[in-house]
Amino acid sequence: MRGKTHNAVSAPSARLFFQRLDAALRAQPLRDLPWRSKRFLRQNGAMDSYAIVVSEIMLQQTQVERVSPYFLRWVERWPSWEALARAARQEVLKAWVGLGYNRRAIALHQLACLTARNNGILPRGRRELEALPGIGPYTAGAIRVFAFNEWDEALEANGKIVLFAYSSLPRGKDTSDAVLLALLRRAVRAAQAACWEAREWYWHLMDHGAQLRAQGWRIGALRANQPRQPRFAGSVRQVRGGVVRALARHGALGRRELIALLRKEGVLGLSEDPTFRLLSALSALQAEGVINLQKGKWTLSP
Repeated sequence: MRGKTHNAVSAPSARLFFQRLDAALRAQPLRDLPWRSKRFLRQNGAMDSYAIVVSEIMLQQTQVERVSPYFLRWVERWPSWEALARAARQEVLKAWVGLGYNRRAIALHQLACLTARNNGILPRGRRELEALPGIGPYTAGAIRVFAFNEWDEALEANGKIVLFAYSSLPRGKDTSDAVLLALLRRAVRAAQAACWEAREWYWHLMDHGAQLRAQGWRIGALRANQPRQPRFAGSVRQVRGGVVRALARHGALGRRELIALLRKEGVLGLSEDPTFRLLSALSALQAEGVINLQKGKWTLSP
């Protein structure tokens, strides 16, 4: 594994890799994204941890363009950990409708309750962050970078594209996350030596990756073992989204009412036996605490 990483930026190509990467990032204009606004910048140089966490959890498996309007509405309605902690789970779920993966909303609400009890203070350590609801390794690193301006590992699809674009990593082959992270660490050390701040460097890295994607670069074409997004149409996930959307709009619904609404929306086929997809969706949503069943009626969890 170390050999593969070394070959990706081995001498004499290593210096050229870091020089080309540094030049590209310095030339990269930054996107105007709402969670980067100066309104969230604090006097100590940190960003509002609440705004950063909300944005990072929303951005998990969801595109920036979809997240931006949700983020703005969210922080307008619930501008702090304490405000979100006071909200009812049902209202939080309703505000999340359309973003998908609704368990993220529950995790964010749980995290708000925990943080509010801690006087609105979020831990800064990676291990402590990863122990919190909704925060995995990538999100923990991103919070440390963007909220606290601390150097850490935060490598998502856009960053991976940039590493492929400027290194000699083989394209179309299996490339492990360990290899990519090792290359990222070397790039980070070079960025520190070049006097970058963590937050600024990662903003430029991600935005340059977004620009490359707009030019046609795809991580799935660069990396053979990149996980593929399952097809949405005809999936249980499609029904899950339809169920949550229907309950948010109409309140308590029985099974037959749900089937009728989902067929009307085209989520369920008119001749489709709804048993498997609907029951699978209802069971999973109930297990995650998204919905409740009372007296034969399904509702969003209160």
